Amino acid sequence: MVLAGVLLVLVCFPLLRVLVRMFYKDGRLTFEAISKTLAVGDLGKLIFDTLVVVLSSSLLAVLVGFLLAWANTRTNARLGFLNSVFPYLPFLLPPIAGAVGWTMLFSEKAGLLNAWTRDVLGAVGINMESGPVDINSWYGLIFVYTVYAVPYVYMTVSAAMQGLDGSLEQASRVSGAGAVKTLRRITLPALAPAL
Repeated sequence: MVLAGVLLVLVCFPLLRVLVRMFYKDGRLTFEAISKTLAVGDLGKLIFDTLVVVLSSSLLAVLVGFLLAWANTRTNARLGFLNSVFPYLPFLLPPIAGAVGWTMLFSEKAGLLNAWTRDVLGAVGINMESGPVDINSWYGLIFVYTVYAVPYVYMTVSAAMQGLDGSLEQASRVSGAGAVKTLRRITLPALAPAL
């Protein structure tokens, strides 16, 4: 309880202080911070771009996390120890270090894997000055966001799948329903709260 109280003070006190300073200036209530934010010229484009990145990476993370959880719990396509560790790898690296790492690997001109790919392609007659991957593009940004969101989806969905009675899916398959129909009518409705 003491540790929780200390953490609460360490988190809540600075946040409360920021909020108070944002709305109270010189002892009076002001909405200057909000009016300055709303006056930003490209605010609409900024919000739209943020929504595009967050929604697309979230949808991809749900798809990839679901497929990994399904493969690990409902199929024999296991790679042993790797299957239980692989989905959690993004948790092992702080996001700031991950961003630097992805940039060092896939920077358009100086990325290590891009340079190796250009060398291999150059050996077969395909010469490139930059690329082929640019991590600083929309696709790269969405990819990195997706990679960091997959473990959250995987943990939730795999726990729900382990709690789901497999006999329901087996009964559906025995009654003549295919894999897609079983997925659509049995598995996904049962996992809807987790998804």
